[in-house]
Amino acid sequence: MTESAYLLKLFEESKKLITQGISVVPINDKTGYRLISYSKRPDDTKDLDIIFRAMSDCTEDLKLAIITGKLSKNLECIDIDEKHKAGVSAEYSKTIKEYYPEIYDKLRIEKTKNNGLHIYYTLDEPISQSKDIAKRKATEEELNKNPKQKTYAFIEVKTNNSSFTCYPSKGYTLLQDKPIPHLTREERDTLVNIATGFNEVIEKVVEVKVSKKALRNYSTNPWDDYNSDEGAFFELIQKEGWTVVSQNKNEVRFARPEHAGKKWVSACYYRDKQLFVIFTSSANIEAGNYKPSTLLSKINFHDDNKECFNWLIENGYGKLNKQYETKLIEKAIVNRLPLPKNISPQGIKEYESKKNDIDAKYPHGLFWEQTEEKGDISYRINRELILRVARDLNYRLYRGDLVFLDGNIIKRVAVSEFYSNLKQYVKEDEKDNILIYDKFENYIQQSGKFLISRLPTIEETEILHDNHKTCYKAFSNVVLKITRNGYQKLEWEEIDKLIPDEKVIDYDFKEAEEKGLFVEFLKKAIINHDELRQKIGWMVHDYNDSINPYFLILTETVLNPKDGGGSGKNLFSSLVGMMTTIHHQSGAQIKTDNTYFQAWNGSRLMVVSDIPKKFDFEKLKNIFSNSATIKKLYKNEVTLAIQYLPKNVFDTNYSFDIADGGVNRRLRFIEFSDFFTRAGGVAAHFDGKRFPREGMEDDWEDEDWSGYYNYMVNCIIAYLKDPILRNVKMTESGWKKQFAVNHGENTFEFIEENIENFKFKHTIPQSEFQKIYDDYCNANGISIKYKKSAQKMNDALEEYCSHYKIFFEKGKNKTVNGVTTNCKWFGDGNEVEVDDLPF
Repeated sequence: MTESAYLLKLFEESKKLITQGISVVPINDKTGYRLISYSKRPDDTKDLDIIFRAMSDCTEDLKLAIITGKLSKNLECIDIDEKHKAGVSAEYSKTIKEYYPEIYDKLRIEKTKNNGLHIYYTLDEPISQSKDIAKRKATEEELNKNPKQKTYAFIEVKTNNSSFTCYPSKGYTLLQDKPIPHLTREERDTLVNIATGFNEVIEKVVEVKVSKKALRNYSTNPWDDYNSDEGAFFELIQKEGWTVVSQNKNEVRFARPEHAGKKWVSACYYRDKQLFVIFTSSANIEAGNYKPSTLLSKINFHDDNKECFNWLIENGYGKLNKQYETKLIEKAIVNRLPLPKNISPQGIKEYESKKNDIDAKYPHGLFWEQTEEKGDISYRINRELILRVARDLNYRLYRGDLVFLDGNIIKRVAVSEFYSNLKQYVKEDEKDNILIYDKFENYIQQSGKFLISRLPTIEETEILHDNHKTCYKAFSNVVLKITRNGYQKLEWEEIDKLIPDEKVIDYDFKEAEEKGLFVEFLKKAIINHDELRQKIGWMVHDYNDSINPYFLILTETVLNPKDGGGSGKNLFSSLVGMMTTIHHQSGAQIKTDNTYFQAWNGSRLMVVSDIPKKFDFEKLKNIFSNSATIKKLYKNEVTLAIQYLPKNVFDTNYSFDIADGGVNRRLRFIEFSDFFTRAGGVAAHFDGKRFPREGMEDDWEDEDWSGYYNYMVNCIIAYLKDPILRNVKMTESGWKKQFAVNHGENTFEFIEENIENFKFKHTIPQSEFQKIYDDYCNANGISIKYKKSAQKMNDALEEYCSHYKIFFEKGKNKTVNGVTTNCKWFGDGNEVEVDDLPF
């Protein structure tokens, strides 16, 4: 039974509320039953008569409730329950009063019977359904009592026709007696959002989903590390227009960009949770519970988490575990990658130490890179880096050949040696060596030739080449610069160009007299020493002059080629070749076409031995007229200017048949005596002393060597003083052999047998001469195929008579007994033709 005074008090409060447009409903306090069914008869909630009768008819205790929502001018109540969270009412009130006094001062605040609070107000329009906005997790004791209830709400927003008990119901008091305020949306949101900030149960957090695999290498992953960087996050959202409106040690409250300059709370950052809760959606971000890293990805990277992750690492976020950090350090060193920015200070020290070790171990860098295959460490060969290492190890290409630069010495190397040296460059532990070697062998098998083709090419301008005025000879101790005026010794340190290894003479040059076995050999082997020095100097001067591209013939004085051999021609060319680079080629195998250089190894002196009787010098002349294209098997073509082509020396037991005038102007010869032929060879004459031969021991003393080199140097000086080579007169036997080659041995014998008779007669009619020649051919079994024509016979007679200074005219008329006849004329050249007298 409700007391009259209490009943009157409830009625008077109902009256006040209804006067303000608020709907109320009396409730049976014992049963909780609403005495008015306002869902069916909403107008009854504002009819004082109906309300009074309902109160008067109630036989149980009464309490008064306010109806929320549209019936009460969109009234909304923040219901704070101390039963499930002691002290929260005071903390909430304090926050509002401290930071929003202008709102606090107009609030109507009631204390509930559980020491909670009811704060209610009206709005322009309804905003949401009733809901719990702050919860906590159930304690263990509570779970034991009621395992199904995992959480307990302690702040609720009541709206949308729900009801709540109000003053002056029993147990309810007014803490701040103000008329029910009408709040703006911003004021209401601020109150609700601050209340929401007390929520302890975050049911759905918007955060980046990252696989465990991606994070297994971190003790603190980059996302979490960024989440803990409050300053960076605040800078991010403040750039987006969010502003701090209030804060304490646990919370930082923000106004959204549209409310810049105002204090309305639209979001709150919870420091202990590292969580940014947006209560009401802004223009670009929906309401929700966000981890800072989530908003970083959304704002700066348009939700591209991979790109955001890379940015986090690049900006130093994330703490790597020790094992993975060491692995990254090794990979960074091997793959020449920058260290991740999130490497630890200890990791940086480890990196610097290991990198210094690697740099010392591999001064030219690494050509392998670390990879992973099915989670295991593997390697691959980097094409560009292996080329750089090969280059820095001083491997090059020169004229299509693989070479190695040892200082300024060019050394040719075999491809297998090149591959082996690259492989030996790898100096890891046995396990890694096997992996890298396997990848290396696979790379070489597939791309080895390509790698070699990509090596830097040594240009001819980089080489210490001879020119038409200067010759360089490199000895072990000095490099001689030889000119027409003598020679100058240059120290190796003064040489700034490259020198092929085969051109370095393994001897310490010193000035000495021209004596020794070589000089003695020349005296015996060579018949005419006029121009000999110039010709030897020409042979070893490594410059092929396009003005005078000679062909030098080494021939013998014996008339019959079968009686030749053993004269020292081959030894001569070999000995002279020690002063340059030399290549010997069999005349029987060589062809005077575009394959001429196929067997040439780049040497500056090319000696073709035992050329056949009918060697085609005319074609060879064309090859050496200009630059030449060197085409070798399995190698790229190389075009060389004429100055880099070899000097050509030909030795033969025959003489030579030259019909082309251009060739004849190029030919020079050195005639060898039969001295060593008759002596049984060079070794026999010199008591078995062995002369130097490639790959064989010799018996030369220092005097022989020094005499040889000084003689050769003086030959070069003589040639540079007078580089025009002249032929000396051949010996009689040499001339006869040459005549026989040009015109035939039978022709020589025919002229020899008849020349005295021809001279005696002075004139021989052409018909008579032909009969004498025909009789000779018939008598000697010479068929018509091998008989000389009239023109060729005249050529032979002219050469023979010129050599022996016999007057000869091949065709001149003579009148005998009034008859004029064309005759060949022989004599001393003083004959006067006297016509027959008429008597």
